[in-house]
Amino acid sequence: MLTNHITGYREKVQALVAMDLNDDQGSENYQEVIGFSGQATTDNYGRPIDNGQESKWMEGYNNYSDMEAINEDSLSRPYSFLYKLQEDNAFSSISSFCDERYGFDVIRNWRRNVKSFCDDSCPSTSGNDQCDTLENSVSTEVGYIHSRNSPEISKFSMECSMIHMDIPENLCHTKNLVLNLDELPQEPKRGSIDMFLVPGSTEAKCKLKDSFYDHPSWGFGGSMWLYSGLESRLINEESLAQNVTCDAWIEEDLYLISRYDTGNVYHIHQDLIQAFIGLAASDMNIETTEIVFLDSNEGGISSLNSLWTSLFSSKQRSQNQIRTIRDIVQEAQEKSQVPLNNICFRSATFGFHAGVTLFSREKAQATSCGGSVVLKAYIDYVLSRLNLPLNFLPSTVSENFTVDTFKLITPPNTPEPTLFYTDQTDLSRKPLVVTFLSRNPTKNAWNVNTLRKIGNEHSVMLQLQARLESHFSQAYFGRALVFRRVNPADLPTMQEQIALARESDIIIGPHGASLIYTSFMPSYGGVIELQHPTRRFNYQFYNIAALSGPKLYRQIDIGDSIRNIRAVESVLLDTVEHVLRRMDNQ
Repeated sequence: MLTNHITGYREKVQALVAMDLNDDQGSENYQEVIGFSGQATTDNYGRPIDNGQESKWMEGYNNYSDMEAINEDSLSRPYSFLYKLQEDNAFSSISSFCDERYGFDVIRNWRRNVKSFCDDSCPSTSGNDQCDTLENSVSTEVGYIHSRNSPEISKFSMECSMIHMDIPENLCHTKNLVLNLDELPQEPKRGSIDMFLVPGSTEAKCKLKDSFYDHPSWGFGGSMWLYSGLESRLINEESLAQNVTCDAWIEEDLYLISRYDTGNVYHIHQDLIQAFIGLAASDMNIETTEIVFLDSNEGGISSLNSLWTSLFSSKQRSQNQIRTIRDIVQEAQEKSQVPLNNICFRSATFGFHAGVTLFSREKAQATSCGGSVVLKAYIDYVLSRLNLPLNFLPSTVSENFTVDTFKLITPPNTPEPTLFYTDQTDLSRKPLVVTFLSRNPTKNAWNVNTLRKIGNEHSVMLQLQARLESHFSQAYFGRALVFRRVNPADLPTMQEQIALARESDIIIGPHGASLIYTSFMPSYGGVIELQHPTRRFNYQFYNIAALSGPKLYRQIDIGDSIRNIRAVESVLLDTVEHVLRRMDNQ
């Protein structure tokens, strides 16, 4: 038996984060890919950038029956990942229930349900059952939206798509929305990151349909931010007839988000996948769309904004980071020669809430669905943006790891993982990587949450590693073994936490938010969940394994300490056998 320490690597992910933070290194790389047109032609990894303009929804078309992507090869349009995966015959036999909750119908239903909230029918004051002329319609009795020093006249419109499943979710797009800056909230309510508007903060220059005021149907998230500003039954035809002069215009397409959480990695990924779905449903291009936070953007995980930037920010934008609505207002104020009373948004899409997502549906029961095209498309989109090997589509990153080239993510100031192999091991093949995700505090990351720690974790780790090495030695496996314990909080960035999971073939650990990273494991991988009594009959991670693979999933009941170590050993060795066979059969 031989052992060898694997040197850890951080260069790839650190370089990515540096680019996101727009430091000197990122600026230099950005300049290298700028063409003569002044637009980036390739991303930071030399891949072509899709500089196509706004989506079909932005152009006002609501007929998506053909379901074609504007550019199916685009790496900057989330919908293109869905479009390509949907061509796979593996999803052709999915049940209607599974398709509606996890399949292509998730996107199809958003597109089928787009409706206008502007009432263009005849006004009640006309006294006629029908409008005699176009001039008598409400649409011509509303006031105009003007621009300073410009004869241009703009018309307001608002289209929303409502989906009722577990909770109401609303995706809305507006054109020429007016925001009153005096009413823009500056402080969130205590215990919340939400910063909703007061009624009357925004102006809609059209008569809103009565269905708009059906408050319970609006859900939360960005659409509730929009609703809160427009929520006023005092809007009448007299006020509609008044003109509005915009002090400043935001011309870029905006996708506005009010997030669910910023401090729990499970909830964070719920926000991320909802943003992916909203952008995909609208077929928006992140190279021509700016993501904007409507919440307070305070507290939470310090590296969170860097991950949002990695996934949803244009590489060609000079200020390469996700901004808040207050940042955009401040920039407009700084550019203006006079004080601003309002700002108008040429094109603004308001995303939906992340309370219930593909990650958390059916959490009280084991799903019968064998895969989710939407979840898999999201996973590949994230891996693509982080320049990691994809799971379900052809990857531009080599997966031909060997002992010499395979480098593992290693938290700083922690022991390097050990590579175990025998004389019969083929060192040209990728080793089997078994990662134990710990909830126990370490000297580098002291967890505030002390729930579901494993009291005898250290002795369990030593026993499991010894048992694995003995098994590998006796079975003459053709691959080397890496067994490591990692507390994800030890890793400085969430990008590295995702990379840690992507390079793991088996993940074992107690029930907790970090198991959300099992989504990004290779599709042949194995998940072993150690379930504490407080989490019995919770099927979230079973369902994620089924929908994102299907991956091999095993569950073992434990207490505050692991007393049934033999059962854990048995399940782990059985999982190793299955995963190795799946790796060899790829």
